[in-house]
Amino acid sequence: GNKLAVGVVVLSATGGLFACSSVQTQYTARAAQEFAARPSPAALVLEPADVAALPDPVKRYLVYVGAVGQPRPWNMRAEFDAEMFQKPGAAPLAAVSEQNNFFDEPVRLFYMRSRMYGAPVGVFHDYGRGQAAMRVRVANLFDAVDLQGRDLFQAETVTMLNDMAVMAPGSLADPRLSWRPLDDRSA
Repeated sequence: GNKLAVGVVVLSATGGLFACSSVQTQYTARAAQEFAARPSPAALVLEPADVAALPDPVKRYLVYVGAVGQPRPWNMRAEFDAEMFQKPGAAPLAAVSEQNNFFDEPVRLFYMRSRMYGAPVGVFHDYGRGQAAMRVRVANLFDAVDLQGRDLFQAETVTMLNDMAVMAPGSLADPRLSWRPLDDRSA
């Protein structure tokens, strides 16, 4: 009779695995890798002396948000629901996101899932160690977007700084950051 042939393709971990695995799996693996690479930090408190040399707008902001007197953030995790718009006036797309940011060696890992035209869509941003990549994968079958390079790295650096200011403001007192006052209200 007729026989059904079943083929199995095994991809090497160094080559094709990235191309066929889901972006959620990639995000989860990268987050685990980053957590495993870091020892548990000592709980150092952000003291008034740590912010004394910062420009007044930055210092006032850190006091206002209550960061002074609290432990310095070493990493953060956020989960949130969002609505995205493909273009002005379009109906919103519901999305669920999660991210992990690490501040000792700046790394930002962002994963979002949504649906477009009924198909599941996963988005993974991987920023750190001098590189940035963004993938948008549709139905876990093909990449609709696969970006990397200098422009993306610069954009993701700005996003990392925004995350620090909004979600982990105590990280703005990091001595590796350089601040320059512009006026009484901005730096």
